[in-house]
Amino acid sequence: MVPSGYFSVAARKREKQEARERDERLIASGQASPQQVAKRNSLFSALDPSMARIVRRRAKIRVA
Repeated sequence: MVPSGYFSVAARKREKQEARERDERLIASGQASPQQVAKRNSLFSALDPSMARIVRRRAKIRVA
């Protein structure tokens, strides 16, 4: 069992390399365009806009 808060740098590097190779294969085979891969890998690609909600319309801003 992996202890809570454990992070393996080697495992993460391996995962990232596998993802890069998968993306390269998809582009080379024509299954995805470079733009599609970039969009899927973008920072906010995992967020679902339909699940977003406004929590507060106005917020106080303090100026020091």
